[in-house]
Amino acid sequence: YGIQASASYVTISSVNVDSGGNITVAGISLQGYSSVAESSVTVQSANGITLDGSNNTVSYSSITSASSADAFVLDSSSANTITRSFITNSSGRALNLDASHNNTVSYSTITTSAADTPALHALNSSSNAFTQNYISNPAGLAVIFNTASNSTISFSTLTANNATNAAMALTNSTFNTITQNYISNPAGVAASIINGSNNNTVSYSTITNASANNPAVN
Repeated sequence: YGIQASASYVTISSVNVDSGGNITVAGISLQGYSSVAESSVTVQSANGITLDGSNNTVSYSSITSASSADAFVLDSSSANTITRSFITNSSGRALNLDASHNNTVSYSTITTSAADTPALHALNSSSNAFTQNYISNPAGLAVIFNTASNSTISFSTLTANNATNAAMALTNSTFNTITQNYISNPAGVAASIINGSNNNTVSYSTITNASANNPAVN
């Protein structure tokens, strides 16, 4: 670890964590009721930030990874706020929510350039809000909800540029709201809603592609 906060109510501010290839688990790990602000985390073979507890806040921070591990992961973690941050991973997922609920991600840039890998991944997670974000993966999925429910993506830009994966995919995901977004994949499907993804609402959004062989929405 760079910083492992094993207790709650920890404040980390104006800190630079650079693994230099020596951190193998996480640049920063928080348990609960803690915060990271105006800080930078750079890792090569570990998670950038890991949230295992609840009610944490990450703001005005940069998390950069070049690892198959997630740049930022919420693992069974709820009621967290991530805002005004830059989260990127050249080799894996940028932001991963696993069994995590009631989180808010806003005003952030979330990107990867890894093939067949989502920039934002939500698995077995519910009641999360993603608003006013830029989420992009030119080589793969920008966003995938997998068995995710009752969540919202709003006022955001979601972009991809490949024929194999959609910019946004909902699979086995229900009762989500996708509203007032720009969703684009010039090379393929922009939005894919499949595999029992019922009772989702898509509204007030621009969904585009430029592919003669693929629909904008599938």
